Amino acid sequence: MRTSSRFAALAALCAVAAILVASAASAAPTWAPAQALAQYTLKIKGIDRAGKAVAIQPSVFGASNGVDYLTYLSSVTVPAGTYVVAAAVPEPGQNSGTLVAKMITVRSDVTVTLSAVKSVLVDATLSGLPTGVTQANQQAMLCVRLRRAFVPVTGMLIVPTLVDGNAAPGTVYVKPMSGRGLRFVYQTYYPAPGTFYEEAGADNGGIPPSPQYDQSVSGMAQVQVELRANENPTPLRNVVESYDGCGSLMVPEETLPASYADYRTPGEWQTQLNFGASKIALTRILTQAGTYLAGHVYAEVLGSAVAGPRADFPVIDGAKITFAPRGIFADPLVSSTDCEGRGRVSLAPSGGSGPIQLCGKDSTFTGRPRSAGWYTLTAAFTRPSTRGVLLSTSVTLSWHFRYAPVTGHAADLEAAPVTVTEFRPAGLGPSNDAAGGSTTTLQVYVLRGGGQAVPTPRYRLTSVQVQVSFNDGRSWHALALQSNSGGWVTTIANPVTGGYVALRSIVTDAHGDKTVETVTRAYLVDAG
Repeated sequence: MRTSSRFAALAALCAVAAILVASAASAAPTWAPAQALAQYTLKIKGIDRAGKAVAIQPSVFGASNGVDYLTYLSSVTVPAGTYVVAAAVPEPGQNSGTLVAKMITVRSDVTVTLSAVKSVLVDATLSGLPTGVTQANQQAMLCVRLRRAFVPVTGMLIVPTLVDGNAAPGTVYVKPMSGRGLRFVYQTYYPAPGTFYEEAGADNGGIPPSPQYDQSVSGMAQVQVELRANENPTPLRNVVESYDGCGSLMVPEETLPASYADYRTPGEWQTQLNFGASKIALTRILTQAGTYLAGHVYAEVLGSAVAGPRADFPVIDGAKITFAPRGIFADPLVSSTDCEGRGRVSLAPSGGSGPIQLCGKDSTFTGRPRSAGWYTLTAAFTRPSTRGVLLSTSVTLSWHFRYAPVTGHAADLEAAPVTVTEFRPAGLGPSNDAAGGSTTTLQVYVLRGGGQAVPTPRYRLTSVQVQVSFNDGRSWHALALQSNSGGWVTTIANPVTGGYVALRSIVTDAHGDKTVETVTRAYLVDAG
């Protein structure tokens, strides 16, 4: 492939990595402001495997201060400290590249040369593949540990090209080096109809001197993946597979079937689905992470019903009541970040009201009660549909609780003693649907607040009710609940005529606090 195309692909990879960098850097320890420290110039040069000077786009990451200086320039100004300097060094005219990195200590102006001379080939094989299956993209990533997580420093993506009419995967080279807190990850995949084979390897302490990853399909974990799109108003834009907390390789979402087998190298994997108006403007992110064992079979459902509220609660903040929703339409089975909805939050009596745009400028409601007493905070959200079928089109929460100012603490924050209900229907089909006339088992969990500076009061629950509607909430029917696995379980008799199922919970405690939660069009009933 052409060098420009390779770095376009690398830019997309780094866009994903930048999200991880930003979240991890926010947890970094504080240090003296940059303007108060002496500044030094760090110049960076690139040398290819033949010893010739080449243009590179280097990354500079502060291992001692947690700052990402992602400049892609030939020089950068930094304070004294320890830095990881890295780049993908291109090979002009070849479908190849070399990942080169150095860990340096800066106490004065310095020039760093990233030389690919004496680099080594990454050798990766996968035996047991079906006939005709060929290797697709290859990725090499270098990360640095920041507290408990690894943060990407730089990556290199090699995409196959056609040579004499045959697919040629290209070659990945690396320059061996060592550095404390560094992790190197190599990833590649082999696509086949209805199946992906994902091979990966990881090394701690820098870039290994002889990176060799020889595996077999029989020694992999098999994951049966279902991508259910009915919970997402916007199209699927990116599917990112990450290995061992470092690598991040995109797979071609345009060709992914709704259900496929994904063979993975044993270890820790994270699958991230990005939905949005474009590959850059994302509105929903679904993340599934887990550790996979050789020879085991797993099932993963992403985009499952019922997309309802996460455990976000009203917070008593001194003399105010605030509510900052982050996941009103969250997937109950996987971690999710949701920016799809908008709505209105109000506090009665006389506490004010206002519009809320999830992830927008106005994403937090603030109410100012006049005095201590009982108040009701209502949050009603909808999300627009840009697709033919959309589930969980609206969510409404009504929280009734007693307010009193929280004072006398280092941080005067206390979650209100209310609840959120999580609904998990079992046995739904690939469109999050149930057959008309069937029964659906529904697991119900009641979530409670906590984690603030002031512990949240927890009173004994006195009543948990669940209701169902088959006409978009015009009438409701009570469901019988039984205790089960830390929650409750019930069954729903789905209408023969099809349609949608709405769910409502009513939870009260011994203190008098009460939550009413409603999810409209929670799942679909198919009349056939």
